[in-house]
Amino acid sequence: MFFQDSPGADKPEAENFDIDAVRKGLDKLSGQILSTFTQGRQRVTEFQQSITDVLPQVRAFGVDLPNLGKQIEGIAISSRRNVIETTENTRELVAAYKLLNINAGELSTAFMNVGVGIGEMGESLEDSINYVRSIGANAKQVMKDVTDNMAQMNRFQFEGGVQGLTKMAAQASLLRFDMKQTFELAEKVISPEGAIEVASAFQRLGVAAGNLVDPFALMNASINDPGELQDSLVDVAKQFTYFDEKTKTFKINPQGVLTLREIQQQTNVSAAEMSKLGLAAAELDERLSQISPSLAFENEEDKQYLANIGRMGEGGEYEVKIKGQEDYVKLGELNQEQLDELIDEQKNGPKTLEDLAKAQLSIDELSSSYLASINYSLLGGVLTDKNIRNIIEGARTGVDVVGEATTGQLTTEKGKNKIREISEGKTGDIANNKEIQAKIASGDIMGAMAELGKVSAGNIKELGSEALTLFGNIGTDIKKKLEEKGGFAASLVGNVDAMLAKFATNLSPIPDGKGGTTTEDDFWTNITAEGMRGANRNLGTVEGQVREQKSLIELLGEIKVNVNFQDLPTGLSSEQKEQISKTISDKLNEDKFKDYIVRVTRPDNVFRGGGASTY
Repeated sequence: MFFQDSPGADKPEAENFDIDAVRKGLDKLSGQILSTFTQGRQRVTEFQQSITDVLPQVRAFGVDLPNLGKQIEGIAISSRRNVIETTENTRELVAAYKLLNINAGELSTAFMNVGVGIGEMGESLEDSINYVRSIGANAKQVMKDVTDNMAQMNRFQFEGGVQGLTKMAAQASLLRFDMKQTFELAEKVISPEGAIEVASAFQRLGVAAGNLVDPFALMNASINDPGELQDSLVDVAKQFTYFDEKTKTFKINPQGVLTLREIQQQTNVSAAEMSKLGLAAAELDERLSQISPSLAFENEEDKQYLANIGRMGEGGEYEVKIKGQEDYVKLGELNQEQLDELIDEQKNGPKTLEDLAKAQLSIDELSSSYLASINYSLLGGVLTDKNIRNIIEGARTGVDVVGEATTGQLTTEKGKNKIREISEGKTGDIANNKEIQAKIASGDIMGAMAELGKVSAGNIKELGSEALTLFGNIGTDIKKKLEEKGGFAASLVGNVDAMLAKFATNLSPIPDGKGGTTTEDDFWTNITAEGMRGANRNLGTVEGQVREQKSLIELLGEIKVNVNFQDLPTGLSSEQKEQISKTISDKLNEDKFKDYIVRVTRPDNVFRGGGASTY
């Protein structure tokens, strides 16, 4: 995979909404997906359209383009298929990633391994998260435990499937208990021998252990409902606790410390984990006991929610905060109206994964996310229009053909460098040159090196005719391959001859751009190392081009580009159309782009096609 970052908690990378920057981002991301899928370019348009369909939706809750790419790739790898999921499925899984801080690929793997398909994952996650929230537990922590223990669903049965496992994980989380202890016990008692051994141990200890002293009940719980097994452990652990009035805390009594150590020896259930479980369970019971008996609850989850959002106030009494009231209200003094307000506040909150993810954002983050979403909607729609994609892919094909043909012609059938072979054939044995040998004999090493340079330069100049023949072959190969590709690539054929003609003029006086001409000797000087370095500095970099733009524009006059689309995609409002035109118009009117127009339309430009062009 091309990512290993931490997930949803990361801030989006700084974004550039220049249309060319967005195009490059889409090209890079689609190329990475193609690499993951080991696919050719034939599906690049499909991938880019899928990305730009879902990107504005997930950007609205804070997931940027690079993070979206990581999640799409992770989902695809998890599914073991070269498929980008539907916009809806991708949006839900990316929202879950943002909300839970768990990569979508990890979530997909966990759910698919227990038979839950991608299409059902969103609803299953929403149900589980909303249950966890309904009892006042931390959904991020609980769902991490669910994901980590999802494989247990292939070993044991859970009532309600994923929901059953979620309830068990929520209980363990609230009681600060490692649920792996439950699964290890279930594994031990799933066989008759193990069930008899554990039941006998609890019988000998003489504790009130409920179903834990019945081997048949142990076997049944381990197979069909590990949650029931965990309930039994809760009942055992909390009977060894007491409330210390002096410290206002729950503690394990001395007898409990010894008994829990013995239970660990007999069953391998950790005494430390059982101590934490007992203390947390006793505290929960205390919170529940302080709730006024006059209150009517619609279900047990509502009562759990009230107990779990309470805090201990002065005097050891638990209390809750009511919206709009400055003081906390004790659980025993809470009235029905206040209870209903608390429950409604919880139930009427965001329910979907997307809304929950957005709820995490501040107003500034939400605002910037929506602005980014709108930008991606506009620019993504333009860049993935099939006509524009045909031009971009056609240009890419042209570059590929030129590069492949050129490197192929510059390499011999045996894989050797053809230029070197031509050079060696012309240069001969320079070491036998008498003038060079005489200078070496007299100790004039610098003179010998200067003479060697003259001989080498002369031999290089003699390469001209063979080099022209070689480049002629390259041109023929390029034209043939471009014509075979067809479409936009074939339209580039006419530029090949112009390029070769330009190369030929380099062997005769040519305009130097300053009102004069260069000579043949100037040409060979320019291809030396120093000359090439100068060319790279002045022409081969964006910085160099930008440095030249002022003089070019001043020389040839101000350029103004007006954009007026005739056939924009249907379904866009007049404001959206105006925004698209303005975005592209602003881009085309940048000095850098004007300079580009100047360059490609100059008469001596080898890539300039015949006739006038419309931009």
